[in-house]
Order: sequence, then C-alpha cells, then structure tokens
Amino acid sequence: CKVLEARDERIRREYEEEKQRMCKVLQERDERIRREYEEEKQRMCKVLQERDEKIIRKTEEETTKKRDLEAVKNMISFGVKEEKILSKYPKSVYDEALKLVDQENSQPKEM
Repeated sequence: CKVLEARDERIRREYEEEKQRMCKVLQERDERIRREYEEEKQRMCKVLQERDEKIIRKTEEETTKKRDLEAVKNMISFGVKEEKILSKYPKSVYDEALKLVDQENSQPKEM
C-alpha cells in the first residue's frame, strides 16, 4: 500500500507540476499575443492618423486654392490691375483665374 501511495503521490505531484508548467506557458503566450496586438493596434492608429492628416491637409489646400481662384476671378472681373493682384496672389493663381474668366466670358449667356 505504501508503495502504491508513494506512486500515486508522485503521479499527483508530476501532474500538478506539469499543470503549472502548462499554465505558465499559456499565460506567457497570452501575454505575448496581447503585446503584439497592442503594438499592431498602435501601428494601425498611427497609419490611420497620418492618412487622416494627409487628407485634411489636401482638403485645406484645395479649399484655399478654390477660395484664392474665386477671389482673383472677382478681382479680374472688377478690373483690378494685374500688379495689384500679383502683390497678394501667386502668378500661377492669377494665370489660372484669368483662363477661367476668359472661358466664362467666351461661353454664350443663357437668357
């Protein structure tokens, strides 16, 4: 009986040791997976933030360009001299606005 009890105790002890070892392995794996998930989440957040900032910048640039074009078109339409316009706006904006005014003036007007 003592031999069997000793054997059973050894089996129980080995079982508990193996169970603890497996729990530790699984816990380490879970921690690694959580860490990798958090790293990937942070990376993706950074990528999305950079993309959003780029879209916002582009939208702001387009809005500014449209506003400037409209302002220069109005100035041209009101007869403001080129030199005065160029003192505030770049030549490229002036040239583009001039083309747009010419196009608008060359189209037949509806009545």
